[in-house]
Amino acid sequence: MTHSLSKNIFLVTVLTMVILYLFSETYLQTHAGSGGYIGVKKDGVDSVDGLKGTRDVAISPDGNFVYGAGNGDNAVAVFYRDPSSGVLSFVEVQKNDIDGVLGLQQPRSITISPDGNHLYSAAYISDAIGLFERNESNGTLTYIDHYQDGVGGIDGINGATSVIVSPDGNHVYAAGYIDDAISVFTRDSSSGDLTFVEVQKNNVDGVLGLKRIMAVEITPDGSHVYAVSWKNDALSIFSRNVSSGSLTYLGLLQDGVDGIDGLDGAGALGISPDGNNVYVIGFNENSVTSFSRNSVTGDLTLIETLKDGVDNIDGLDGARSVKVSPNGAYVYVAAETDDAISVFSRDSSTGALTYLDVFQDGVNGVDGLDGAISLSISSDGSHFYVGSYVENAIAAFQSYSLLPNPPIGIVATAGNGQASITWNTPTSPITFYTVISSPGSITA
Repeated sequence: MTHSLSKNIFLVTVLTMVILYLFSETYLQTHAGSGGYIGVKKDGVDSVDGLKGTRDVAISPDGNFVYGAGNGDNAVAVFYRDPSSGVLSFVEVQKNDIDGVLGLQQPRSITISPDGNHLYSAAYISDAIGLFERNESNGTLTYIDHYQDGVGGIDGINGATSVIVSPDGNHVYAAGYIDDAISVFTRDSSSGDLTFVEVQKNNVDGVLGLKRIMAVEITPDGSHVYAVSWKNDALSIFSRNVSSGSLTYLGLLQDGVDGIDGLDGAGALGISPDGNNVYVIGFNENSVTSFSRNSVTGDLTLIETLKDGVDNIDGLDGARSVKVSPNGAYVYVAAETDDAISVFSRDSSTGALTYLDVFQDGVNGVDGLDGAISLSISSDGSHFYVGSYVENAIAAFQSYSLLPNPPIGIVATAGNGQASITWNTPTSPITFYTVISSPGSITA
């Protein structure tokens, strides 16, 4: 019997039946083809340059431009972003040792100031933080200066691997992988110029958990800074003086200590927009671990650890980056071994995660995720972008934040009679539905 999917009521003869209906934008990859996948920009294709060995992706606060750090190109590539479609168009590239640009040898991290006026880069080989002025109209960058370890009293950014700007725009924090340290700078909001304040180093003045530091993040309220350590398998906690920007070490959580799990090879962290939760990926455990946060003390309490291959979770093998959507409803993890992005829904009350789906390179038309290592979400929550160092690419996806969130199962028991199943007409078209009966067969 033929059905019209435009109807939202139908009759089936069953013993026990379950109707699963799936929206084209809800179960994105596994059940709806390429689903949320938009497209990919690759180094050397269609005049795109600067994405060789892509290590990080940043989006301007106004959402109009996307920036990629090309570790192999010693470069930052600039793209215009269509706010409606999410499609990217190449604009320009800034490369080390070209047109006076310095301090950009192997950029591992890039970030944009909250006012959108400046872009900062952390370059591993240059041991430096680069400063670029940003044209808000066309997204182009102008090199201003760089701040190098060991020059002018600056310390702590040998092997610079991560850089962030405080929410108030007054301070910049950078992680030095080789120095096992966090460097603190004040920022001039007009010029973007940085002034070195202090350094927090592993095993100095009681500071622990910074051995081979991978990333540093700051809470939305600006009161605490957290860092993850690859070698210590740890998450370190600092309070922040909002006036001076200086940090005070508070303690750490370490894998295998006091019941903590999921921090083996801690490589990245994300903080929810409400500041209530911190999420950490464990590269060696193929995991994402959730913590609740005390906003006053900064203390963290373990909620759970989710691991690849457990409870049908997929896409966490070689987890490298984690981000929370602007509305706090979803958490995304980029995994370089699985060449994938896994998607989780987030309980806003508890912070707990529920696995939803996975986007994987080469599956259902998805491209550009080979070596997925970083991701960034647009401020309006409509799209996310993934940097892949093997594929030298930035891949674009429609975000779950825009998608409907219907139930995926309706159960009706009708003996040997008829059951009428009704659902509200969705905002997105139904691609198909599946009817499962037990025991026996059904007609629909």
